[in-house]
Amino acid sequence: MDKAGQIHPDLYFKVSKPEFLKQTKILENSINDSISVDDFSRKMNVLINLLGDAHTNVFFSDNLWEKYENSANRLPFKIKIKSGKIFIKSSDSKDLFEKDEVLSINGIKTNELLKLVKYTTFEVSSFKENEIEKYFSFYLFMGYKFEDKISVKIKRNDIIFLKEVELHKRDKQNVYNKYSFKQINDTLSVLTMNSFAGINKKKLL
Repeated sequence: MDKAGQIHPDLYFKVSKPEFLKQTKILENSINDSISVDDFSRKMNVLINLLGDAHTNVFFSDNLWEKYENSANRLPFKIKIKSGKIFIKSSDSKDLFEKDEVLSINGIKTNELLKLVKYTTFEVSSFKENEIEKYFSFYLFMGYKFEDKISVKIKRNDIIFLKEVELHKRDKQNVYNKYSFKQINDTLSVLTMNSFAGINKKKLL
């Protein structure tokens, strides 16, 4: 972080330097020899995002990205965050309806699920929530992982109940290509970028 402090014009504009160094020390003390690359990636992501600077961030590990990309499982619903609550915005599941309130997923309560914003790099709270709404499946996987099913506690018309929801199987043949590369001749090639999200720059270059 010393290097970042030298380069950045105002690195600690959102969080004070003493507070950030305090959180850095807490992170250091929480790390042991058995920590996985994935967990270390999550911890570092959360720490750097305390800076509240979208241009200063740590990407999730290649290992986590590959696990997510290779997983065929995706949530069968979209969410809407409103007043600290999570609602179903649209659903392909027969058990979940639009406007259902999500109280928990796999026992993880709403207030904890909303903390997934700590994995986003945006500075404004509303932008953070919009990011979680748009890519909830991704952030839920990065934060807590999930397998073939999830258990969702729902509130509908003041009635609370639990539903086991099957995850969608993604058709890997129809996955949106983030980029394409074509060699025209010995001196000319064309790289077409469709999205920079989740690109493994080492492999690309």
